[in-house]
Amino acid sequence: MGLACKISGHKWSGCLCERCGQTRDAGHFWDGCKCRRCGRVRDELHDWDGDKCARCGKKRDVTLPEFKASMSF
Repeated sequence: MGLACKISGHKWSGCLCERCGQTRDAGHFWDGCKCRRCGRVRDELHDWDGDKCARCGKKRDVTLPEFKASMSF
């Protein structure tokens, strides 16, 4: 925490303090599973490209029955 934030408090812009760069778990700017502002990742709304999320890189097991069922036509 910077001196300015110690004296007058944080200046929050969503999840990120504009003065010192500290983050908080509120006010995120979610772009699917990843916050555009601080980079935090949540386990929701992944952009799956096969077995890997294009946004955060998380992998999933594509051999699971529920995956195969969702891919059937």
